[in-house]
Amino acid sequence: MLFNQKIIMMALFITIVFTGCGSEFETLLDSKTSTRNYTFSWNEFSGIYWSEADGTIHRINFDGIGEEIVRVSSNIPLDIAVDSNNSRIFWAEYTGSSYRICRAGFNDDNTVVVYTSTVNFGPSSIAIDNTAGLIYWNEFDSVSGHNDIWRSNMSLDSLARIKWMNDFAHDYVYSITIDTYNSRIYFTDASYYDIYITAGNGNAGSAYNGDINDDDSDSQQYSVTGPGSNSIPLKGIAVDGPGGFIYYVTNTNDGKSITRSAIPSISYQPPWIDEGITDIQKIALDTTGRKIYWTSETGYRIYRADMDTANSNIELFLSLDSMPTGICISQ
Repeated sequence: MLFNQKIIMMALFITIVFTGCGSEFETLLDSKTSTRNYTFSWNEFSGIYWSEADGTIHRINFDGIGEEIVRVSSNIPLDIAVDSNNSRIFWAEYTGSSYRICRAGFNDDNTVVVYTSTVNFGPSSIAIDNTAGLIYWNEFDSVSGHNDIWRSNMSLDSLARIKWMNDFAHDYVYSITIDTYNSRIYFTDASYYDIYITAGNGNAGSAYNGDINDDDSDSQQYSVTGPGSNSIPLKGIAVDGPGGFIYYVTNTNDGKSITRSAIPSISYQPPWIDEGITDIQKIALDTTGRKIYWTSETGYRIYRADMDTANSNIELFLSLDSMPTGICISQ
């Protein structure tokens, strides 16, 4: 993309996002193209994947080389997950009027809508269990007052909606992670949610865990209040099952930080990463390279640091074109 075209695109995007998504938004994003050649061996393309609010989904190597756009949507992607067994990527997105889950194979350029919600909010967060071939997502129905996590066999062209966890303290699930090593599911919820999409109000949040083999086994582990109205006190969450730790993002009067807690419990601990941090949203773990990555809405950036030593080697990894909305790692 030429430099002046990129500037024009971003100017239009910012205007449209804050005035509502219209046909101009969709036409603009459809004009972008993927840089993927759609023929590769999966093992050559493990790496860091992230989505941006301009509709693009990107990938880059762990050494910061080889950035490419792997998929383009006409809507706003909210979260992403990789099906590493079948070389596919799934993402939740907001169309301006509804939420849905899409799927695309890396060896083709076809996008399949595998689920469209009929409730008020969600799917906005997704997670994949590559061992069992299952995908998990959240939905909130204001009519029933239920905020639930559902799951389905992800090989289906149309996901089967099976309720797995339900009746949480707050209305909006912000992030979900699966620990296949210990057969656990972890997630955060809040009374407010906003990724360019205003929903709810208040500033309470909770973290949960549950057994992925037992429906309705979720247990509230930790509750916290944010620093002010409409804050999200608990955001991204990620687990290192073999390493024995859960990492989650807190946003309280004590500041914004990433906390590390021994699994399976999620409890208050001193901040693990908090030096020089202005904003943290979603997180992902490189368990091979022992790095933790996080997205920041401030300046549209991705940062990383050492997983195993507190406040160690914190660095800017990437500067982005637009606001990051989701991040995941495939190894």
